[in-house]
Amino acid sequence: MRSSNCASPSRKFTNKLVLYLGVFLLYLVGERVMHAFVSSEIVRKTQLEADQIAARQIQKTLQPETLEELAGYELGVLYEPFRAVEATTLT
Repeated sequence: MRSSNCASPSRKFTNKLVLYLGVFLLYLVGERVMHAFVSSEIVRKTQLEADQIAARQIQKTLQPETLEELAGYELGVLYEPFRAVEATTLT
């Protein structure tokens, strides 16, 4: 008579196969989630860079092209936009 604790070799194999398939499926799901996260981050950064370029162009148009000459003074213009500006939204 067999002990009830002993599983047959085919049942052990089936259990291992189910476990391996489950782990593999979890890996695939995790990979897809990570891919989606990375893709959305790339889109977000691309949009941010486009917004920064537009902001630089707008800021540059606000600068005077020429300065009035004042007797006894030497005037100059320096334009260096910030690389990034962060904003906080209040909800």
